[in-house]
Amino acid sequence: LLKLSEIFWKQVIVSTKSPRSDKQHVWEAVADSSSYVIREETDPQKLSAGNTNHIVFEGMTDIC
Repeated sequence: LLKLSEIFWKQVIVSTKSPRSDKQHVWEAVADSSSYVIREETDPQKLSAGNTNHIVFEGMTDIC
């Protein structure tokens, strides 16, 4: 699990686009994995118009 501010997550997805490029990239990491994926976003519905960063945390787990 990925720990962030005492909350544990199963997956983190970061989407970013530089204003100097037409390409948008997505970084995905899954808890308990020693690897991650960086890919170019090709879905027109998910492309951003400008310099943006989107961070999505999925599968919050409450661990006491």
